[in-house]
Amino acid sequence: MTQTTSLPPVQAAEDYQSLRFALRHDKVMRVGAGVAVAAIIGWIGTRTGLPELWAVGVSAGVALNFVLKVALDVLALVADTLLPQ
Repeated sequence: MTQTTSLPPVQAAEDYQSLRFALRHDKVMRVGAGVAVAAIIGWIGTRTGLPELWAVGVSAGVALNFVLKVALDVLALVADTLLPQ
């Protein structure tokens, strides 16, 4: 009597919906996150009376944009290996 082990099923493309969403909307996510960070830090600057926080907020928004661009490029590289062509 022999036992057979079943192989795990091949993952379908539906398993990577969030990955596809991130790759499809990468620019909107980057710009939206950068604007949100700049607006939040700018709002804090307005509430505390520190107008220089607007400059800090804009710089943080731009920096976040570049960091997310690198992260999404790495994600695209990973997606090339995971997603079926």
